[in-house]
Amino acid sequence: MATTLLNEMLPSISVPADASPQQVAALVAEALGPALHTMVSGFSLAFTSLAIAHDSGRTDVTAIEVLQELALEIEAGTYDEGS
Repeated sequence: MATTLLNEMLPSISVPADASPQQVAALVAEALGPALHTMVSGFSLAFTSLAIAHDSGRTDVTAIEVLQELALEIEAGTYDEGS
């Protein structure tokens, strides 16, 4: 499942055969940077949301319900930059 997620989220990278190591590093960083930022942000938000629900003593919701609500909020644009 993790492999499928990574394959869906990470872009493919084309590197010219004659690229220098510095050019390869720059191409990889440019291509992967935004995707990795999005993944780390998403996992951090999910972890934080679950931790807040747990620490506040919520027993009326399951972890799945917390994550479903989070997904709906994300879809609605609640966490978009500048919102």
